[in-house]
Amino acid sequence: CTVNVLSVLSSIGFRGSVTVAIGSTTPHLESIRATISSYGFSSKIVIDADGLFSLLNNSDVVIGSGGLSLFERMALGKPSVTVVTADNQLQQAQWAANIGATTFVKGMQSSFRKNISGAIDELLLSQELRQTMRNKGMDAIDGKGAERVTNILLGGR
Repeated sequence: CTVNVLSVLSSIGFRGSVTVAIGSTTPHLESIRATISSYGFSSKIVIDADGLFSLLNNSDVVIGSGGLSLFERMALGKPSVTVVTADNQLQQAQWAANIGATTFVKGMQSSFRKNISGAIDELLLSQELRQTMRNKGMDAIDGKGAERVTNILLGGR
């Protein structure tokens, strides 16, 4: 999926900066390394990041998986395209898309390149969509859940 996303960004003439955050055990890491410098935009790879907060916080737009990082993006108000690569990500990605906090694309389909291209185009071209995603994400995930649970456990409200 990552190589396809990078290729799509290149094909639409993206000229911003891209940071790829990826784990060292990713099966296609070497193909990502081999191709990343061939695109017409500034790019870097961060392997085994110790948390994504600073990377996400310094991003304007994020293309990421439908796992926990989806909720992190929402809490930080980061507009995103969510790529669902496993069945256990589908329900939360659909929920986030339904409330307007992300756009989601299934990563394991033959139409992935076409679908991701359309989703990226729409996100990059619409300031209104990005603002809506920011607001909807932060409204849904405010980052205060642990505090609320602690208050309830300690007998407060």
